[in-house]
Amino acid sequence: MEKLIKVHQQAKQKQADAIDELNNLQVRENELKEKMRMFATHVNSAEQQVSKALTKESLEKARDSVEKARKNESDMKILLKNIERAINDIKSKLPELHNEVYLAEVDIWTTQKGQLIQEIRAHSTILQLIMKAYVAYWQTGYRWKLEHFIREEIMNADFRIDPEVLAQLKDEMTKQIWPEPDTQILSQ
Repeated sequence: MEKLIKVHQQAKQKQADAIDELNNLQVRENELKEKMRMFATHVNSAEQQVSKALTKESLEKARDSVEKARKNESDMKILLKNIERAINDIKSKLPELHNEVYLAEVDIWTTQKGQLIQEIRAHSTILQLIMKAYVAYWQTGYRWKLEHFIREEIMNADFRIDPEVLAQLKDEMTKQIWPEPDTQILSQ
């Protein structure tokens, strides 16, 4: 079980890392877009200096300024494309990471289900009492399936259970199975 919890934690961490990286790249992308606007302004300004240059020296200086501004702008465009590509790559991997987390959770629940069934089977007197109660109800005209009997009579749950109640029940079961955070369970 500890191994499954560790796999689950690793999958959740990979997903969280990818989301963090995506957020960081999006912030960097926005910063670069702002710098691109600034460099475009520099290019325009440098080009205007070329047209206003009066001497050969000032013309050469203005052309150098235009060349430098265009190079910076080109470098920024390349960097921005790389960041956009990285963002798209991470976005395409997020469903797979989400699926890994889900499958790890399913593995944990499957293992937990097996352990709980073994524990129930180990308490045969409880099973016998449930079956005796069911047979007694059956003799009084009760004609529902055993699962309905357990849900309605033993668990005292309404037959038409609200999905929100089921979600709360799942959360409560999770708290009972894992009363401590994952990290504390693994450290024990």
